[in-house]
Amino acid sequence: MTTSFSRTRRKRAAQRSAAAKAGIKLVGNVKNPTKVFINATGQLNGVIINSANNVTLQGMSTRGYVANGFFAANVDGYTMDHL
Repeated sequence: MTTSFSRTRRKRAAQRSAAAKAGIKLVGNVKNPTKVFINATGQLNGVIINSANNVTLQGMSTRGYVANGFFAANVDGYTMDHL
């Protein structure tokens, strides 16, 4: 997995590329997703999954995004639950 950082006017944004990885799981608090909060203020999307297969996102929330809170593209199989 590679991580690249770029500067924006408001904050530092991180993008992760996981094309070589499958089955990544990001699990927050399934009973109370509001306890795991992603601040996406000013960003197009809160969480992006791109070219990573069989990804699971559970138990988190996001606010402040312009377009999509959670967005998946170019994937085969994903689970989004308790978001």
